[in-house]
Amino acid sequence: MMCDNSTEQDIQRFTEQGGKVNRRQFNQLLATDKPDSPHHTIVESDALALHAIAENDNERSPQMQPMLKKAYQAAGLTAHIEVYPDTLHGWTPPDSKVYNEKQAERAWQKTLALFKQAL
Repeated sequence: MMCDNSTEQDIQRFTEQGGKVNRRQFNQLLATDKPDSPHHTIVESDALALHAIAENDNERSPQMQPMLKKAYQAAGLTAHIEVYPDTLHGWTPPDSKVYNEKQAERAWQKTLALFKQAL
């Protein structure tokens, strides 16, 4: 399972319960036209994926979402890719200056549903 919006504490709690996580942190875009773009590694995975994208991240790189969808489809993998309205990068941690409680709760519920599906 790959979770872009989960905190390290969430991931630790999940793995302590026996879950397997393939979580990568990127300091770059997840999908670009470059040959070393991280989305090219999707084919090497067998994980379900959840990408909870901040609205302003999507505005900065609108090409990323279609590229991710295409990569997951080509790999035959299930991916939940959604842009969350009224959110700014870093919107899920409660102690973030841009925390969006309503959208973070929506994303958390989707994360829990994905955990149940993956287990």
